[in-house]
Amino acid sequence: MQSLKIGQGYLIRTTEGPYTGRVRSVSFTDVVLSEAASVSLGPPLHEVLRTGNLPRVDPFPDEVTISAAIIIDATPWQHELPREPKGLLDEEIPF
Repeated sequence: MQSLKIGQGYLIRTTEGPYTGRVRSVSFTDVVLSEAASVSLGPPLHEVLRTGNLPRVDPFPDEVTISAAIIIDATPWQHELPREPKGLLDEEIPF
């Protein structure tokens, strides 16, 4: 994880789901993100990376620490980091 750059925004996919955020610190055991959000990807990954359009965004009010052990991959996020909730309360209940 030492290759992540401090201050850079990333989309990080983990075994628990994807996150966006700005890397605040990196160690051998974890990555700390500021401006972080738990997100869902929805369409193909290349479309999300190209457009920055995320169907669901659940922002953290403070920074979040992610264990390096659960990180699958990370790619720079070339868009504004999402900070507004999206797709959480307006989803239709399927019954």
